[in-house]
Amino acid sequence: RRQNPYALLVRKGTFSKYALQNSVKSELPLSREAALEAMIPLMGPHDVVVGTTGFLSRELYEIRDRRGQEHGSDFLCVGSMGHAS
Repeated sequence: RRQNPYALLVRKGTFSKYALQNSVKSELPLSREAALEAMIPLMGPHDVVVGTTGFLSRELYEIRDRRGQEHGSDFLCVGSMGHAS
């Protein structure tokens, strides 16, 4: 069995529009990004952040970039499919 890379092309219009059936309402006072914004200033110079390539890691990258901070202490697990350890 060969394990080669592949691509799947789908013609535009193949899938119909889909409306989310149940949106999640949160009663928490902070959004994920707001919580991350609040935590970053509390991190010390030797603290390390481990994250997947999901929304949190993208937001972390954008926040650090916007603040002109380095990304050297952020370990983003590319290809981890939602797992970080």
